[in-house]
Amino acid sequence: SNQINVDLVEGSAESLPFPENTFDSIVCNFGILHFFNPSLFLRESYRVLRPGGKVSFSAWAPPTLTEGFNIALGSIAEAG
Repeated sequence: SNQINVDLVEGSAESLPFPENTFDSIVCNFGILHFFNPSLFLRESYRVLRPGGKVSFSAWAPPTLTEGFNIALGSIAEAG
């Protein structure tokens, strides 16, 4: 069978509801920007990772370095 079993668990990324050494990999796409305390997310991620596990995350660059943000912010400024 090609099925993958997945359990969906609700919880806080800054206080993960899992024991230590649970996961081989943690992925967070554009979420770290929205955490009240990103360092707690990273601490919790490393706590629940198995030895040799990997944490991957993505984040936007600052608006001054992101063309899309510059376009949006310029349009907002121009419109008032």
